[in-house]
Amino acid sequence: MIVVRMLAWLLLLIGVGLFGHAAVELLKSGAFEPVVFAQVWLWIDQSAQLGFSHFLERNLGAGLHHAVLIPYFWGAAAYAVFLVPGALLWLVSRPRD
Repeated sequence: MIVVRMLAWLLLLIGVGLFGHAAVELLKSGAFEPVVFAQVWLWIDQSAQLGFSHFLERNLGAGLHHAVLIPYFWGAAAYAVFLVPGALLWLVSRPRD
């Protein structure tokens, strides 16, 4: 349970960091433009997104990948992709009294 809690905190910290990045851009330019999840993969490694996309297409089907994952998952705000699972894991793993 401690590992799940640590993973939850890690996801929450990454999500808050990416939200902070968008907030700084809001203060600089006046436009709230959060980083999309696909951009995070490109920051890590440009071939990482292509490899993962190919894996998803092969295992889930190209139709689902192009109809659902590209517009909604890859295009989602990166902070939400990290904050939502982090919050859910934190709620599941919190100590019960």
